[in-house]
Amino acid sequence: MSTFRIIPSTPSLGSHIRVVGESFSSMTNLDLYIGNDKIGTISSNGEGNFVSTLIVPDSEQVGSVNFVLKDQQGNQKTFSTNLKTSKHGNVIQNVPLTVNFDPVFHRGDTKTITGTATPGTTITFTIFDINGNPITTLTAQPDKDGNYSISRTVPIDTPFGKYSITITDGKDQISKQYSVVTTHNISVSTSAQKYDPGQTVVINGTSISNQIVSFSFSDPSGLEIYSHDANVTSTGTVSISYPLLDSATQGTYTVTATQGNDQVILYFGVGQDPSPPITATLDKLSYSVTEKPVITVTGPSSSTLNLVVIDPSDQQKFSDIINLGQNGEATYSFNLTAYTSGIYSAVISHAETKIQKEFAVGLAVGTGNIILNTVKDIYLPGDSIIIIGSANPNMLLQISLTDPTGIVVKSLETFTDKTGHFSSFDFKIPSIATTGTWKLDATSGLNHTPKYLTVKSTNQGITVNLDRLTGIYTRGDTIKISGTDAGNTASVKIKIGSNSTLLDTLPTSATNRGDYQTDWQVPRSVNPGQYTIEASSITGKATISVTIQ
Repeated sequence: MSTFRIIPSTPSLGSHIRVVGESFSSMTNLDLYIGNDKIGTISSNGEGNFVSTLIVPDSEQVGSVNFVLKDQQGNQKTFSTNLKTSKHGNVIQNVPLTVNFDPVFHRGDTKTITGTATPGTTITFTIFDINGNPITTLTAQPDKDGNYSISRTVPIDTPFGKYSITITDGKDQISKQYSVVTTHNISVSTSAQKYDPGQTVVINGTSISNQIVSFSFSDPSGLEIYSHDANVTSTGTVSISYPLLDSATQGTYTVTATQGNDQVILYFGVGQDPSPPITATLDKLSYSVTEKPVITVTGPSSSTLNLVVIDPSDQQKFSDIINLGQNGEATYSFNLTAYTSGIYSAVISHAETKIQKEFAVGLAVGTGNIILNTVKDIYLPGDSIIIIGSANPNMLLQISLTDPTGIVVKSLETFTDKTGHFSSFDFKIPSIATTGTWKLDATSGLNHTPKYLTVKSTNQGITVNLDRLTGIYTRGDTIKISGTDAGNTASVKIKIGSNSTLLDTLPTSATNRGDYQTDWQVPRSVNPGQYTIEASSITGKATISVTIQ
């Protein structure tokens, strides 16, 4: 459940406050009001949390007030408190020059630089390129409280490397550096571009330390032939090898490396030099009409590709050509100014090859019920998860997968189509996954739906589960008892009781997959307390505690 609070809890007029929130929608904007007066906008991070600093305006009235946090659909949360009179009045002091910004930039990013300076001064920003030459100069004016803010978009053709920025108010000066880097955390490469059948493909690289990178190998026909989850060392290095069969098909092979939401693609040839296929990747899934989609395209060296954008009514909205460089890559961007809200398709074609990428424009998080389902509830390490669901039409959702320790393994944005349906084939249980209860979450605005999954070991014995995670029931309730790995079509015996009392015995049998399920109604005459449910079959015994109130 989403919550927020104000620190300090009883602020003064004109004072800074810290606004702390948890469990909101990922990467969303929320407006903070005092009563009906908007005092700022806050953005949540990828986990739906935020910590932001704002100022209580001097114009507010002292006494009891409500801080109201609203999302873009008008859903709101309230924090009630009292405002105190400012201890320092409205005297403006000299404010020291400070500057804050994220030191890591990506092409196409819009970055905001914030800080403080004495009111009435002019702040000058000078940006220098990787060779120390000035690129541009920007200015800003601090407000009456000494705060300033300025935004700048990094051009999509900006060279990678280190840059510097100098900030001055005419009296003091601060210099800082920032880096323009690739958007990928993963950087991997094959030991060779061409291999012969029977040789071993070696891949080395770097990524975020102490996290898994999933590798998937596909043959020239697109069939997956090998997958492996590799651990990244504490120093950020990762390495895997794959021995090619002596009968390996000649042609271009594809390797997809994935860590969280980051993904890169490699190619190598068997018996010939690789010939990379046409690929297209959008920098985002959803855009506002003021943003510019950035498409990264790969294909044959120096080739010309056709781009067509199809609107929500399946009509051509826009077309152009994309010229690939000698390295077989290009980055292309276009405006969305005249686009209406809906789901569009970018179609890239070359010769007989055509690929299509969907993206959303102007969609927002929605209200109403979210239905989240998977094609099965029990998984083994390495299994793919097929997600299907429904919600309001044309609505943005964030889907995340969390392991039993609470670590978010993967999180991505998706959207419902015009019929309100959505699906995803992008989630997978890691091959070295921890067994236990995993969780899928679908979130849109203040709406949230969880889906619990069971991940079991390939050599695991019988398990037993209850339909309530708390294990707490009331006399007269029906308890749904289920489990896995009892043995195909094997007999299962359920015992319910304590060390001194046997309440009931329930015989049942497993399916041809080893799953079983039965119900037990708690007698109204049973004494309150803690009891044990034991399930036994040819694969062993398993117990679980239950509390009767």
